[in-house]
Amino acid sequence: MYKEFYGFTTYPFALTPDTQFLYPSENYKDCLFYLLHGLQREYGLLVMTGAIGTGKTFLLHTLLRKLDEKTHAAFIVNSKLNSFEILQYASKEFKLEITGQSKAELLLNLREFLLKHAMINEKVVLIIDEAQNLSVEVLEDLRLLTNFENAEKKLIQIILVGQVQLEEKLKLPELVQLSQRVGFSCRLTPLNYNETQGYIEQRLAVAGATYPIFTSKAIKEIYIYAKGIPRVINIMCDLALLFGFIDEMREISHTTIKEVIQDLNVYTPEQLRRRHTRPQRDPPWCMPAVPGFLAAWPCWPLWLLSVSSAPGSYGKARW
Repeated sequence: MYKEFYGFTTYPFALTPDTQFLYPSENYKDCLFYLLHGLQREYGLLVMTGAIGTGKTFLLHTLLRKLDEKTHAAFIVNSKLNSFEILQYASKEFKLEITGQSKAELLLNLREFLLKHAMINEKVVLIIDEAQNLSVEVLEDLRLLTNFENAEKKLIQIILVGQVQLEEKLKLPELVQLSQRVGFSCRLTPLNYNETQGYIEQRLAVAGATYPIFTSKAIKEIYIYAKGIPRVINIMCDLALLFGFIDEMREISHTTIKEVIQDLNVYTPEQLRRRHTRPQRDPPWCMPAVPGFLAAWPCWPLWLLSVSSAPGSYGKARW
């Protein structure tokens, strides 16, 4: 609706994981590096967590684009499946026959598939999004899949991606064998102020903007309210551009952002950062950030990155 008014070639703040809008914050690059490095090192299990809206699914689509033709990946986005259904889903993604197959037959077919590709030095990766919803039983069955190996390496690599609750689930006594097999774990964090500004400006530029649309005060208001959560930033900016179009304003001021905030019902908890990959500093008008770190946990063979937050959805309409 407002695309032509601002001279965009596409909508800059759509909620789809369109990788042309990639803005690689430092933490984003760290998480992507750890996942790619873990795959290269042929670790059997990798974990990435992050609060709602921090860009986990976007990062996974970026990861998939970076895999070469020698890597076969199955991406499962529905975590409300039992272990048999996950096995069927993965087999279908790998173009294996699933009709009339028992669980044992699916496992045998999968093992044969894995051995065939291992012999020609090709990788097989299973990615499961929203993994915090998986039951303990399903997670244990996934651990058993990592038993598929030869003398040199794991035949299948599994990436579990989910909200921060996944971290707590993996600490359960019933899952100690699974947690001990995690090669790397990382947590996706919100953007800081400078990254929020860069994120907004880059998305506008990719969409075809030829002049600054959001004032510095508007970006400040967005950061304070969205607390660096990309999905919330997208929702706010999209609605602000719509308001600007309705009012025939080609510049979005902080006044418009305040109107957007009144019309939104987005949950953003106060405590967003507990640990960071690197110390971060925000402008003095922002709430103080807690300096963080990247730490190696003695009981957990991984590097841990962190954040927590949870945005919601649109509220009432403006008109």
